[in-house]
Amino acid sequence: MNIIGKKVQEHREKNGLSQEMLAEKLGVSRQSVSKWELGRALPEVDKIVAMSRLFGVTTDELLLEPDYSMLANIKKFINENAQFASQVIAAMLKRTEGEKERAAMLMILLGADYAAKIYKHFTDDEIGIITIRVATRPKNISESTKNEALDSFYKRCIDNLAFGIT
Repeated sequence: MNIIGKKVQEHREKNGLSQEMLAEKLGVSRQSVSKWELGRALPEVDKIVAMSRLFGVTTDELLLEPDYSMLANIKKFINENAQFASQVIAAMLKRTEGEKERAAMLMILLGADYAAKIYKHFTDDEIGIITIRVATRPKNISESTKNEALDSFYKRCIDNLAFGIT
């Protein structure tokens, strides 16, 4: 299975669509969708664009392997600025439920070593919130959700470096 096939299947299933339902929405046969998912054929450009709109993702999300270089940049940033990174995550924990979820996801994605560098700068209340969030976070996190969490944190760090913690 190629990357496009994996992504089509992942997003189709995530959106609760059968191959037949997706095929109908795109004006193709179910066999075409099956061939895409098995890597035996590639969708035409207009179908890729249509799927990106249908699934609510970019065409890059459907076409490209996930870029983990951002995670490497974040880990480097944490090595150099762990206390600042903990302030950014603490600010996320004080916001909406979605922000709390992203903060928890970020701690999971960073792994134990990097999470520990941030964790030691948290207050008791922040530790309580992040612990509850991490404990209730689903085990299967989609690539797009991972990338969203990383991107959100990375942008927030850059913004807060320029404008101060908010």
